[in-house]
Amino acid sequence: GFGQSTGDPNGGSRKFWELRGRAIFGNGRHTLTGYYLQDAWGPYDFFRQFNTTFPEQLQLDYSYWLGGGFGAIGDAIGEQMATRVGIRTTYRTNDENSPDNEFLNGMNDYSFLTVLYFTYGF
Repeated sequence: GFGQSTGDPNGGSRKFWELRGRAIFGNGRHTLTGYYLQDAWGPYDFFRQFNTTFPEQLQLDYSYWLGGGFGAIGDAIGEQMATRVGIRTTYRTNDENSPDNEFLNGMNDYSFLTVLYFTYGF
């Protein structure tokens, strides 16, 4: 796709592409999501405002929906309202268009983050 930075009207458009996927299995309690982005902005709006991009971004997320069988912690019927526990890992490569605190003048080629989380939905 093509997109223009919201912070610089004279900056031209940014060419990028993305691939996203999601699988729900095991009676709807297990969810695997992920994406691959190339030459795209980061996940927050200020990345687009300052035209800050990453050459490649890869994220995988596995979560288990908790429900009534676990002491009625939450409701696994709706995806947005489900209480869940999961693990997410994110890999990003850096270049001169990446944030300065991550690229570090070429000393940092990539960033890797793994998060274990619990989300309570009600």
